[in-house]
Amino acid sequence: MPSGDGLIVRVRPQHARISAQDLAALARLARAAGNGIIELTRRGNLQLRGVSAGSWPALCTELCERGLAGPTPEEDAHPALFVCPLSGLDPRCPPLEALADGLLAVLRERATDSSPAGAIAPGGLTPDFSAPDRPASPARLPDKFSVVLGGGSHSSDALSADIHVRLHPSHPDRAELLVAGKADDATLLGSCLAGAAPSALRALLQAIAAHPPERRRMRDAVAADLAALRLAVRPFLVDAGRREPGWGAPEVGYHTGLSDWFGYSLPFGSASAEDWAALARVAERLGSSELRFTPTHHVLIVGVRPEHRQALVDLGQRRSFGVRQPARALELVACSGSPACGSAHGETRSLAGRLGKLLGGRARDRATVHVSGCEKSCARQEAADVTLVHTPDGLRLGFGRDVAGTLLTRPVSLDMALEQLAQRFVRAPSASSPGKSPL
Repeated sequence: MPSGDGLIVRVRPQHARISAQDLAALARLARAAGNGIIELTRRGNLQLRGVSAGSWPALCTELCERGLAGPTPEEDAHPALFVCPLSGLDPRCPPLEALADGLLAVLRERATDSSPAGAIAPGGLTPDFSAPDRPASPARLPDKFSVVLGGGSHSSDALSADIHVRLHPSHPDRAELLVAGKADDATLLGSCLAGAAPSALRALLQAIAAHPPERRRMRDAVAADLAALRLAVRPFLVDAGRREPGWGAPEVGYHTGLSDWFGYSLPFGSASAEDWAALARVAERLGSSELRFTPTHHVLIVGVRPEHRQALVDLGQRRSFGVRQPARALELVACSGSPACGSAHGETRSLAGRLGKLLGGRARDRATVHVSGCEKSCARQEAADVTLVHTPDGLRLGFGRDVAGTLLTRPVSLDMALEQLAQRFVRAPSASSPGKSPL
């Protein structure tokens, strides 16, 4: 994809996991073929920035050779699958890897002509994660169509997706099927046995493909014909389903579980190739050579040991990675902005940092500040407590709005935006004043 600093090349590590060896190779390629910047997206993808038309062919060749990209564009055209990074780590998370492979096989049917053998009877008692035969010539789904496989943790529940397949510690043998949203606000279709989830996913994809191309996002299908979606999965359901409350685990620092892990936070999900290479080295030297990604721009080093806790902290501090839970509950979100992005109308990340300093510790509950370089809203789709959007005629400031809602406000200058923020929060007389934001 072309951008302000050259081409962006997106790599989709399978299940949002990558080996230390492959990450080290990406860091080397980012220096050789790009500008040395690698970004982590909310769906566990890695983006190399600043790639040129001349350096692209050699980069593409090595990505294919390493299995980080398919040999043809069509093989990577399937919908994205994000798998909860705590599977196999936190004992509360049901094991998800086998089911993830079955769901991925179904998603790949949207892009390939080959069809895996094997079938499963709806509601069958024996888990079988193989993918049954598919109909010929599947209709193409939108580029941003996504599926989340979760184990009930906030690390996957909080990610907005077209389809959630959600297991939970209270029912690890069953999968909740939810569509259009985050796990706590998506529409619940019912529960099926975990082994039937790939077949249920196929039925949902076939149902969505029956819509016109402009209405193949799940939110549009729910609005147009929810009954058809319920009918599609009815043969696989074992009950109406129950949405259990999610559970959370801090994603930063050292954690003990089925396998110990250490979490680093990356400011705005962006780091230099040298920093990524350092993460690869520590994963290989002090861990099991596996790294996992979260939707909140954290990198988990898997298989660490308690005696290496301080060495892991030291690495993070040297590289300006977060190694402890932040004392304040303020989340700063910003896209690349200008000059990196050719679509952006202004700089974003320094501005987000400035807003964070202005608001300081005034966040009483967890709150979010979102700075977007344009109307595309690449960094965050949902509403934020404070949203600031660059437009051709100035900034737009919204409170409790998403980018689309913020664009409906009047343009303001930066000084005016900062003054409104100061009046609303910094000089606020009390937390109980009417009309106040959660900040």
